[in-house]
Amino acid sequence: MVLWEFRLIIEFPPRTTILIPSATIGHCNTPIQDGETRFSMTQYCAGGLMRWVKYGYRSVASIETTQEGPELLKLFDEEKSKRREHGLSLFSKYTELNSDSMMLRKKRHTK
Repeated sequence: MVLWEFRLIIEFPPRTTILIPSATIGHCNTPIQDGETRFSMTQYCAGGLMRWVKYGYRSVASIETTQEGPELLKLFDEEKSKRREHGLSLFSKYTELNSDSMMLRKKRHTK
């Protein structure tokens, strides 16, 4: 997998899973060799569904018609940038990959 913004090419062992926010991180796969097979599963959730839930099962249009609408939408916009930063902070840094991997292996073996 190629992660363009991070200038990384990652080779995954068989049966490996990666979850990425594809709207935030540009990515692609590299070609495979003749005779090889690759299987991937992609899941998608529209941002509109997330906003619908976040806005209390209301549309932006219905919020705009309320008295608190402009202030509420401003608050939601401020939270949106914080959520993006928080989501990106969950990714391991290059210097943390080894220690994070070790931590995950320990957790898996203690279950």
